[in-house]
Amino acid sequence: MIDIGKLKTQLKEFDALRNEAEIKTASVEHIQPQYTDEWPARPDSSVHNALVNAGIPMLHRQQADAISTWRCCP
Repeated sequence: MIDIGKLKTQLKEFDALRNEAEIKTASVEHIQPQYTDEWPARPDSSVHNALVNAGIPMLHRQQADAISTWRCCP
């Protein structure tokens, strides 16, 4: 468990939290991951093979989006 008081003190030391700011805590129910149906174009088939061999048969949608974005832009 995170000590919120200690966290607030450390954030203020780095000027990452203003005196009037508050840290709110809450929890959310588990969100079911969304997978992509296909792998994006990949730079190296060894990466794909290593993931599949490690038991990762498909990517989360945000992972596939990140790879596609990286592939399209220099």
